Amino acid sequence: MSFGFKLPFREEGLPIKVDQSTWAHFDDGRKLRKTYEFVKFRAFHSFVSELLVKARQMHHEPHIELEGLKVTITLQTRVIDDVSEQDLVMSRFCDDLYNDVRYYYGTDKVA
Repeated sequence: MSFGFKLPFREEGLPIKVDQSTWAHFDDGRKLRKTYEFVKFRAFHSFVSELLVKARQMHHEPHIELEGLKVTITLQTRVIDDVSEQDLVMSRFCDDLYNDVRYYYGTDKVA
């Protein structure tokens, strides 16, 4: 059966490589990390609030570090001690949310 579009999470796209993603791989590729920087506090606050809501909805526990107007997120599924599909979904959500928040508050051009 052909849907006419490519379904996500096919084997040929996994695992994500650093040159395909702006997320850094570390701990032998078992974790993903990215830092987001904000110019305005309201954008920073909206990003963190929406991120926490999404993490709760997904029953996911990202490691979140806050420093000034910077948010560093580390993703790993602890049960398997590796990056899972859930982490990939969360990483895409974070990137989309970051662009949406920056656009909404007019802080910078979309990355």
